[in-house]
Amino acid sequence: IASEAVQWIGQRSNSPFFLYVPFTAVHLPVKEPDEFLARVPSAIVGGVPRQYAACIIHLDEAVGRIVKAVEASGKADNTLLVFTSDNGGSTAENNGQQYPPDDYPSGALTGSNVPLRGKKGDPYEGGTRVPTVLCWPGRLAAGTVCQTPIHITDWMPTFCSFAGYQATSELKWDGTNVWGAVTGKSSFPDRS
Repeated sequence: IASEAVQWIGQRSNSPFFLYVPFTAVHLPVKEPDEFLARVPSAIVGGVPRQYAACIIHLDEAVGRIVKAVEASGKADNTLLVFTSDNGGSTAENNGQQYPPDDYPSGALTGSNVPLRGKKGDPYEGGTRVPTVLCWPGRLAAGTVCQTPIHITDWMPTFCSFAGYQATSELKWDGTNVWGAVTGKSSFPDRS
């Protein structure tokens, strides 16, 4: 996925672009190549915890490759990068019945949402509340923290606003343009 994203970015010479990269990592079942397992700190022990950590290392490297491709394109100062997830961490069985046996290590995933209650699939905050990281050099101050709850459906109207899109009819989006809340320049919009 990362290789295709990097190649695609390299083909966007002077044109603006929107790129959505839906990694499946970290996702069941976890079983990583030896090159990533070798990079897991020795303090992390056990088959599933080491695989889980290796999967995160693999994801981190893939995201880094995409960021470097944006920087190499010369568009970093005019590109908003958003990194987020669709759910909280999981403690599901790695080698459960829903996956065909393929030498995956057995045991529960080591996802943790502490101090929040719940996990992936739960309606509690531990299942639905996730961090989001934004990077836009020159437009967003490094280290800024937005405490406003934002939902993933908010990104579509926010991105469309950036692009200057004007709808010709009521789109009835579930989300709201939240850029003012992200930058701290306005209060959070009323969703009622």
